Amino acid sequence: MSTRNWHSWIVVALGGWLVVSPLVLQQMTPGGAWAPLTIWSFVITGALALLVAVAALAERAEWQGWLGLALGAWLTVSPWVIGFADTPFAQTNAVICGAGIAFLSGWALWRKGGASRP
Repeated sequence: MSTRNWHSWIVVALGGWLVVSPLVLQQMTPGGAWAPLTIWSFVITGALALLVAVAALAERAEWQGWLGLALGAWLTVSPWVIGFADTPFAQTNAVICGAGIAFLSGWALWRKGGASRP
């Protein structure tokens, strides 16, 4: 494992967690089931984040950072856009994982020089 790509490994883990998290967190949610749109948002966004991070491990390109940044931003605001902000476990999961993916992707862009440095 290259220490140069440690951030991509974290995004792989976050993406994998997002794919399975509806199964785990639904059981802890009072009242049970999440809306199907919420579940699909987690699964699709998580799978895309995982695939982008795996691609970044193979060969780093600027588009991967920008796509990761967009996926993280989407996940962070999705509770209010889709309407699951009243489901605490889903909202917290989306905000924390989304912020993590966005931060790591933005950091990777900055380190590579894909984003303007202050």
